[in-house]
Amino acid sequence: MHRLVSYLTLLWICAACTVSPEIVRAVEEGDHGRVEVAWIELTPPAGRPSVSLINMVHVGEPRYFADVQSRLDSAALVLMEGVVRESAPEGVTSGSPRRVGADLFDLATTFRLVHQLDALQWRPHFRNADMGETEFRTMPRRTTTREAPSLRDLQRDANFAVYRFRRRNPQINPDTAEEHARRGVARRVLARQIASGSCDARLRPVVGQIRNRIALRALDETKVVGRVVLCWGFAHGEDFVRALRNRGYRVASVAWHEVFRY
Repeated sequence: MHRLVSYLTLLWICAACTVSPEIVRAVEEGDHGRVEVAWIELTPPAGRPSVSLINMVHVGEPRYFADVQSRLDSAALVLMEGVVRESAPEGVTSGSPRRVGADLFDLATTFRLVHQLDALQWRPHFRNADMGETEFRTMPRRTTTREAPSLRDLQRDANFAVYRFRRRNPQINPDTAEEHARRGVARRVLARQIASGSCDARLRPVVGQIRNRIALRALDETKVVGRVVLCWGFAHGEDFVRALRNRGYRVASVAWHEVFRY
């Protein structure tokens, strides 16, 4: 289970290697910056619903998730990402499907951000459109020997950035310095990792060829009249756009949305 959770963590946060620059970016502004993702509106072919592709980063600031929630609530149908546990934790009987990979809560804490599963409220028109845990476990993991940065590596680099900030600013109260660094130099580490494209190429068959097909099949089969939202991690975005174009959809507009600042 630990290996499965770690693998999903990489998939959700660090799969920028499969993403074009038009999906996610880090915008530097001197000593500060921000991470942005593209939300893409697609015009349908005749007889099909319009589609909004909401590319997600699964940890962010509360105002980002408030914008996401508003967009999802206004849709006719939302097709959500999330590898689902085949048995819910004891005592849990309602609410959104329980996803594998919820160790991202630790990552959110490291960077003083919030986790998607904490921030978003599940609605009746939301539908999980991903695979189950057993199917995910049987999927091919590796197509290259290229090494991937791990969650532990990311947290180590962030903690070292915080340590250096505190050493260089001894005049600042330690608690104040810690919070400032977590929201600043540590987030910069995360932002550059997300936008750099330096992650493991072995994620490609999972992201681009298999899991997306489940969501696209659900889209193909829906009889909903109105707008359908695909709410999936940013690493899936490029493949979704390509697949939707092959189905006759056209990109109508692209809007950038701020995920977090640093």
